[in-house]
Amino acid sequence: MDLTINSPIQLLDNKASSIIEADRQFCLCNPTTRNRVQRMLTTSWQLSISSQNTTNSWSGTFIKLCDRIINVPINLVSWIKETHCGISKLVGARLISAQFNAGHTQQQSQEIIDTVCNTKQPDGYRSEKISMGYGSVNLTGVICYPPSWNENENSDCILFHNPNGHVISQFFSDNKLATTPEDQDDGLITDTPGNLQKGKKYPIILYDYRGTGINKPEGIWRYLPTATAETAIQDGITALHYALTNFSGNITILGSSMGGGIATISLANYLDATNDSKNIESRVNLISHDSYTTTSCVMIPQYPSFANNVGSLLKSHIDAEESMQCLSHRNVKIIVLAHEKDDIIPKEARMSRFLPKSDNISSYTSERSGHANLSKDQLVVINNKTEQSLEDFFT
Repeated sequence: MDLTINSPIQLLDNKASSIIEADRQFCLCNPTTRNRVQRMLTTSWQLSISSQNTTNSWSGTFIKLCDRIINVPINLVSWIKETHCGISKLVGARLISAQFNAGHTQQQSQEIIDTVCNTKQPDGYRSEKISMGYGSVNLTGVICYPPSWNENENSDCILFHNPNGHVISQFFSDNKLATTPEDQDDGLITDTPGNLQKGKKYPIILYDYRGTGINKPEGIWRYLPTATAETAIQDGITALHYALTNFSGNITILGSSMGGGIATISLANYLDATNDSKNIESRVNLISHDSYTTTSCVMIPQYPSFANNVGSLLKSHIDAEESMQCLSHRNVKIIVLAHEKDDIIPKEARMSRFLPKSDNISSYTSERSGHANLSKDQLVVINNKTEQSLEDFFT
């Protein structure tokens, strides 16, 4: 019998292992990137017992039983350490409130998405379920294709990161992405993906964070908070990896509210961890929409340093400002959109007010009221129909 301990590095996913180099120097303003991406690319730490030349089925059963018994305390200790005795899970319930979206439970979300994907639209619009995997993370998502889209003529796409309180099944109406009527001034949060696609006319990738919507666990676990700041960032990286590997053209990445921070951090971390960063930088356009500097500052805007220290201590901290600083030194086209009259993100915590000076970053603040909804003037900016300085922003 051979008793072996498999470390996370030994368990790296074969397809993703080439991404991490032992001597790779990551972005200095984000020192946790290496650990975060390596943890993500590994399966859980396990003590495995294997028997060589064993033909006795009873021996095999006994070995598996021992394996499970040994792994229970190891996994428990690991869970306590990673979640700070479960505190990060509790805080995650506030950060990612869609875990308790009573209007769209897991079953309701699945039924809506299944209906959407099985419905043929007369104009050629279609949606399909997709599986996204990266390292140890596996997600279910949806791609919505606009009418008359031809993959041989256009290989661009849009990746959308959800606000914290919404799941993707809420973005559909009449089995299509909801859009704002032309005679209406501004749309709702649930119109944001549809309005974005209506302007860009690209396939759009949607997904739910783990613990929410169609990625909510089954059984008793669906009643518990399972998503955290860390898992949401891992999910964002997984969705980005799917977009980059399945579409060869330009990727427009938009995140609204909570999703704006996830979009920013996931892109910065992915670029820090890959050997192909220069090529990716030329392909991606980041839109941070009604987003924040850090989630801790949103909670306690009057005392940012104190808030950030507490958030980091509780492992419930999403620092998008640090990642934006990293991206400002890269060749990534970035636009930051905000509403002046935003009742959700305090002015002291808005990303639009703390942008680093960089030629690759532009910002626009709408005078209108709203949060996480793309107002018409913001859509005009995205589609390059106004300011001269943004004429060549997206290609």
